[in-house]
Amino acid sequence: MTSFPRCAAAIISCLAIFADVGWAQTDVRLFFIARTKNANTVCYDARLAKNGSLDVHGPIHGYWTLWATDSTGTSREELNELEKRMAFGYSVKKCTPTSCSISLAALRSRTVEVSFHGTTPRAVTTIAGKTSYLKKIFVVSGGGFVVPRVSSATLYGTDTVSGAEVRETITPR
Repeated sequence: MTSFPRCAAAIISCLAIFADVGWAQTDVRLFFIARTKNANTVCYDARLAKNGSLDVHGPIHGYWTLWATDSTGTSREELNELEKRMAFGYSVKKCTPTSCSISLAALRSRTVEVSFHGTTPRAVTTIAGKTSYLKKIFVVSGGGFVVPRVSSATLYGTDTVSGAEVRETITPR
């Protein structure tokens, strides 16, 4: 029978090996979606491997920050399957350790490119005709029996060239 200290040492050694190959992750906030419904936000973070590159197996992490019940912003909840498919989900395309392209369920008309600007991953899309760093999407909704009807979505960001704040409101057709 193997002793507990030997098993614990073996487990710690395995964890150290996995950490060295870049399995340890760090998340960096890219942007968030806020809504008129309540104070909760859906946050989208870039997932970085230990070596600082994008985690090609799961480069984006979307989740709720539950501001309505916790004013510190530390309470989180994963998106459920319906939320991922209908409103707040995303699909990742063309992922490399330095960039990926994502399509948001909430904003199908735009592609968001995630890439490094300096050492920081940023979400880049077109806002008001300008290539911009996406910071926030604010959704105005109401009505609807099961699923709220979206009245508008306003994108907020910073022009990548001039550094000026940019904003664009999109209304559904």
